[in-house]
Amino acid sequence: MISIENLAERYDQEFIVVRANTDALRDEVYRLRYQVFCIENSIFSPDNNPFDREKDEYDEISEHVLLYHNSSDIPIGTVRVVMPYLDKSGWRPLPMQRVLAFKDRQLFEKIPTRQIAEISRFAISKEFRSEWSRAHRPDCWIKGQQNERTLIRFITFGLIRAVLQICLQHNIGYLAAFVEPSLSRILHKLGLKFEPVGDLVNHCGIRQPSVARLPELMKRSRAELTPLWRFVAVREAFSPVPVCGFSQRQVNESRPAVERDGRRSSASNLMPEVV
Repeated sequence: MISIENLAERYDQEFIVVRANTDALRDEVYRLRYQVFCIENSIFSPDNNPFDREKDEYDEISEHVLLYHNSSDIPIGTVRVVMPYLDKSGWRPLPMQRVLAFKDRQLFEKIPTRQIAEISRFAISKEFRSEWSRAHRPDCWIKGQQNERTLIRFITFGLIRAVLQICLQHNIGYLAAFVEPSLSRILHKLGLKFEPVGDLVNHCGIRQPSVARLPELMKRSRAELTPLWRFVAVREAFSPVPVCGFSQRQVNESRPAVERDGRRSSASNLMPEVV
């Protein structure tokens, strides 16, 4: 089994996480979401998403993240955090608030609106997973290479870590999510526990509306030494690249070039001691 120390080192070699904060990078987000949600999984209809891009009204008020495979320089994963947004009519409801039954929406009235965000459009390319598995199948293993197959199980670490940092940067205290079975397994594996809110709903499939209070989630993760907590702490100790800082990706008309952000933040900054 690959150790956490080796996992952190290999993760940095294979993958890079960037904030999609330019038009070009957000366009890559929408293209990847189209591939995952419209083609690979048929969650949304391609006919309702023209120009091979999957977008909706919440993208303009969201923070977007991309996960790249370093050697091929292709985007393979993405997630967004829908942020609290105040317009002329007041605080705009999150996507979850528009789907929940009235009795369940009342819970949100007890949470400070500016402190709750929603994670959604969590996606990893099924095509990339398949290609990785074929490239690292058992009959191709050489000494030590079986660890490479294990690495794909932790591919979501970078996206989850990015979501937590975004929330901390924006003083988000609560994170909402429609948790479907595969995401539930991922979160459970990382030691991140979301609490159910109301009944199951049919929202792009049967999903459980859930909310996590981030200070409690982070304190529990640290106390229980969950895989994500250990991964972050090990990267701080062993990795030459920033633990929490996003890599900055400058995009031009030809091929994107990757530059590492020189800032370094400690693991305690990612998951601070809070009460």
